[in-house]
Order: sequence, then C-alpha cells, then structure tokens
Amino acid sequence: MEGEGHHNEGGYDYLFVDTPSDRVICVICHLPSRDAHLTDCCGHVLCKFCLDKAKAMGNEACPMCKHHKFTSFRNKQIDREVKALQVNCNNKGNGCTWLGELNNICKHLTNVEGCQFQEVPCPNECDGMFQRRHLNRHLEMECRCREVECDYCHSIVKLMHVDGEHLNECPKLPVPCPNDCGKVDTILREDMEAHRRCCLLEVIQCDFYSMGCKEVMTRKRKRAHDKGNIIIAWWKVQSHSAESGRQQ
Repeated sequence: MEGEGHHNEGGYDYLFVDTPSDRVICVICHLPSRDAHLTDCCGHVLCKFCLDKAKAMGNEACPMCKHHKFTSFRNKQIDREVKALQVNCNNKGNGCTWLGELNNICKHLTNVEGCQFQEVPCPNECDGMFQRRHLNRHLEMECRCREVECDYCHSIVKLMHVDGEHLNECPKLPVPCPNDCGKVDTILREDMEAHRRCCLLEVIQCDFYSMGCKEVMTRKRKRAHDKGNIIIAWWKVQSHSAESGRQQ
C-alpha cells in the first residue's frame, strides 16, 4: 500500500532514516518523488503533481532547462526505490518506535491495530481528535456524543441530550402535577393528561358555561358550585318541565 505523506501534493514528506539520494528527489518540491516522471530534455526527476501544476500555470517549458518542446514519462524504477526507503513513524516524537518501508507507513498510520500514537477523529463526531491509544477511554467515559440508555424509558440516546432535549420529552420521566396537588414526582409524563382529567385542583369551566355561567373553578369546588348555582337550578326546572310536557 502506498504511503501518504503529511499532504497529498508533491513528494513524500516523512522522517526518512537516511537522507534520500538526489536521483529520486523532485527538482520542484525537493522531496522524494511521488509518481516520478523524467523529462526527455534534461533528465530531471519531477513528481507528476508538480509537473502538472507547472503546466497548469501556463508554463509549457521544462521547469529546469526551460526547453519549450519536451515530454515526460513515468519512471517506475524510481517509484520502487522511493517506496522502499526506510522511514520512521510520523509520531516518533510522541513515542512511536515503528520503522519500516515507506510503502507500508499508510497501513501503519491508518490501521486500527497500527500506530497507537496517531491522532484520529472521534467516531461519534464530537469534533475531538485523540491518540488512538486513548480513544477507547474517550468513547467509554468522556465523549458527550456517546450513546447511553435513559434511566427512565430505556431508550438509547446521546449523552449530550439526556439531561436536556430527551428529558424534556421522555414519556417515562416522573413529573410533578402543575396544579401543585401534592403529587410530586409520582406521575409519569405520559400519564399526566389522564391525571389532569381527575385532578381536584385542575381549573375547569362550569358545565353550563354555554348557557350563561362564566365561572371557572377547581374541580374540588365544582360540586359546591353546582349545588348553589341559580342558573343551574333554573335549567333543571326547565328541563323537568319540558320532560313532563312530553310525557303528557
């Protein structure tokens, strides 16, 4: 597998064990050539990327001898020599002791079992970067984007949402009655509507609101209200009279 340098433009930028030979160095980026090409006019080595970049800037002449009519061709021998160069891991300064061919460093840096000092992004997309050796600790103990089980409804949610967005909607969360009826943290959110339909402190309208009684009261006061309300008494009399008339 071909190694990737600190960037994908130009030659290979690595910690080489020995100084690479000049014969494999790109004359533009001064690094060991990536996809090495030779010019037919002066025989210099260039990376394919560096050569294409020079041409894209409108410079059709050879970057070295300035010959206007030149061609280039891939040199696989130089490619093989470059990929066989011995390199240290990019993370040598952080403690990694790996040493091997340039051709293998990409696998070393990207493989899960490879360099444990390589910084990798959190797979939970928390925007953090962590050395691979510390990633499991982050995922299990630190990451606010890790998935956890809600203690109430047992749904799987992101930790960052448990105390806010999720608990504001969790159907199994015990919540107090908004009427302060004394039931504190004993009613599940999903049962609150049913509770309010029988809560003695729920404010309700008189049953005969549409007939003229505009009073509102708690359900606890409703029985006394019904018993003493003149309008209700009048309605009952009228209803009784109407019913008697129909029976006659």
